[in-house]
Amino acid sequence: NIKLTTSDEAIKFLGQKMIDFGICAPGYIESVLHRESLSSTCFFESFAIPHAMEMNASQTMCAVLINDEGIIWNQSKIKLCLLIAVRASDRKSFSQTYNSAVRVLCDGDRVRELVKSNSLLEFLDRLKA
Repeated sequence: NIKLTTSDEAIKFLGQKMIDFGICAPGYIESVLHRESLSSTCFFESFAIPHAMEMNASQTMCAVLINDEGIIWNQSKIKLCLLIAVRASDRKSFSQTYNSAVRVLCDGDRVRELVKSNSLLEFLDRLKA
């Protein structure tokens, strides 16, 4: 529940975490921002799933950001952002995983429950429910 207010701040914060953990190389954040400038990854004025155009992460990973006060994403105010980094060998499964995530998160009640999470384990439990 980091107090970030814009999509750029959220992408930079989560992207830096990916770089710090050795998942992504420098330049990852710029790639995600470029991808976002081409087409928003915000869905249903409820959540966003930004990602880079390149699939060159050392492993596939998702970083979760929940902000109770909301993040301005285009004209929407969202509370859930999932930044995805993808390893090249996972390229085929990326589309399926991405589409599945969007489908699950289309349920507004599910998103409202997810943003109540106080830990990653709680988030994952609510996601499975």
